[in-house]
Amino acid sequence: MTNSATTPVLTLLSVFDDAEFVGNVIWYILLVLSLTFHEYGHAWSAKQLGDDTAERMGRLTLNPIVHLDPIFTVLMPLLFLFAPGGAAASSIFICAAKPVPVNPFNLRRPTRDMMITSAAGPAMNIVLALFFTAAYWFHTEVREIDVDRNSSKMIMTAIQLNLGLAIFNMLPIPPLDGHRVLGYFLPANLRERYYDFGRHGFLILIGLMYFGVLGNVMGPILVQVGDVWGHLMPSGKFSFTK
Repeated sequence: MTNSATTPVLTLLSVFDDAEFVGNVIWYILLVLSLTFHEYGHAWSAKQLGDDTAERMGRLTLNPIVHLDPIFTVLMPLLFLFAPGGAAASSIFICAAKPVPVNPFNLRRPTRDMMITSAAGPAMNIVLALFFTAAYWFHTEVREIDVDRNSSKMIMTAIQLNLGLAIFNMLPIPPLDGHRVLGYFLPANLRERYYDFGRHGFLILIGLMYFGVLGNVMGPILVQVGDVWGHLMPSGKFSFTK
């Protein structure tokens, strides 16, 4: 199976100062859509490379409902957003869509194609970030909508969210997509050991989050990506914070 889309929440919540509840609802909708496109990227890539398992199971679709995981797409994000003290208690939580099933034996070149299929999810989020960046240009520069308007903030949040998903998922930590991508480039005698390491990946990921290691790793990466992405923004600046 490909890896679930998992991401930290990077202080992207309180961007709708005059309507926090509505802002959180919109944030959640953007999250579900972004996770849906992420999983669709996995399914589409697998189909192109010879495996139609996801298609036969109804997962080669942009219908968000079929990609929802009851715990990681619904319960945990909604508790974080709307439970008393939820968003205030922590700046990180785990969210995920239901993993897309991929049968490597159906792929034309299993090792290479599993790597490509894993990378396709984050790649789809980069495509979405580019789309929303173009939309931000049109909204603020062509339509001349103020950047402090809620509509502008919503588009900015969509950019931040999709970049965060892409970056986080490309970390070479199981069960993230980057684990499969990095494994492809390892010597054959190390690759399987590295993949087997992924059996304990979820516990490792939780531990890294709990002890703050994950935040320390992500922080510098986000700063660098923000500097680069800033060249694409009308202001010349981009940040993952408010």
